[in-house]
Amino acid sequence: MKPVAVAFGAHEHAPPLRWTRDLAKALGAPLRVLSVVAPTSAEAPPEYFEELDEQRRTQIASDLSEAGINDAEIVLMNEHKPLGAVAAYADEHDLAACIVGSPQEGGLGEGNPANYLLHHTHIPIAMVGNEYEPLDGGVFVVGVEATGTVSPALRMASDLASATGGSVHAVHAYESISEDEAERFREMEASLSSQVSVPLQFVPLAGHPAGVVIDHAKEAGAAAIVIGTRGSGGFLGLRLGRVPSQLLNHAACPVIVVPHSDDAA
Repeated sequence: MKPVAVAFGAHEHAPPLRWTRDLAKALGAPLRVLSVVAPTSAEAPPEYFEELDEQRRTQIASDLSEAGINDAEIVLMNEHKPLGAVAAYADEHDLAACIVGSPQEGGLGEGNPANYLLHHTHIPIAMVGNEYEPLDGGVFVVGVEATGTVSPALRMASDLASATGGSVHAVHAYESISEDEAERFREMEASLSSQVSVPLQFVPLAGHPAGVVIDHAKEAGAAAIVIGTRGSGGFLGLRLGRVPSQLLNHAACPVIVVPHSDDAA
């Protein structure tokens, strides 16, 4: 199983760390903890910097122990461009996913860390804030097209629901609906349900894709929102940075963005 990583800087990291612990446990995946800080400019002997790293490692190990994590691999990085270092590590080490905190808590530089990683890696990226619902038995809300086919995002949502004893709510946004479309939606629900091994509810809602997903996730008390980057990974015509960015900026629950197969190639 590919490892799952959580990356953070010098600021608050407990919420994404605990969420990633639960995710790795559910998936049976190894956990890696990436601590990335800018190197100090002080002139000092090598022993001084080694001591700083050891203090950081000890503190992280203590935080891991408090979170009930005893088998994570700690990776220390001293980089002037923390997010660039995380992106390079993610691609070089073939991670299953990388989790970061919100811009306020992540401490990985200016801007949204998840957005940066989505533009510079080819793996699923998740962003976790201070509050979230448990993964066990949770509802995973995923944006889907009106195609009846299982996208990479829906597949991940299904896998997470299977691993946690949860369910999937497949949300489809539309502008208007006719009697013929209502019948097509019923056929889509049957088609999608037959292709996954977990309880699936098809939820067609009128409105903007990001808005209806956020509203439904809040109403359902979702454990996470799962969205694709473009095309059949999420909503028709979706491009990286549009609906995913809106979800990352406004959703109250964790958001997992899954690259479309074309993007990951």
